[in-house]
Amino acid sequence: MGMSEEEQLAEQHEKMMQQMEFFRTAPTRFLAAWKRGCLISPQYFGDGTVEGIEAATDKWQLAPNTEAIKKAVRSKSPGEAIFLAAMVSFYNDVSSRKIQKAAGQSDGVGNLLRMDWERRQVIADLLVNYAGW
Repeated sequence: MGMSEEEQLAEQHEKMMQQMEFFRTAPTRFLAAWKRGCLISPQYFGDGTVEGIEAATDKWQLAPNTEAIKKAVRSKSPGEAIFLAAMVSFYNDVSSRKIQKAAGQSDGVGNLLRMDWERRQVIADLLVNYAGW
């Protein structure tokens, strides 16, 4: 026997409340994941220092230096280049595509599989908690 209309409404309401709570707290979780990603290659984010990353209270303080990343990806491993491009994609998708092209990488989820576990976890946490830049 199925749920009554009242039970269905209560369930929908509960799901909506959970989603609202999730999105209320998502920016804090996003910033924590963003900082973890920035600390992997601190020279490319914010003021380029570990101290600056750790002290940041807002993602805007940790914007990627897209020009420096674009120049550097040519000398990075494929996994590192993909990671940096993926990080930039949260900030600016157009810049991310330019970085991928500079690194000789194609677009696609398959690229993400070339990253190590730590970098995959950062990108996964950013995806789950992304609420816009």
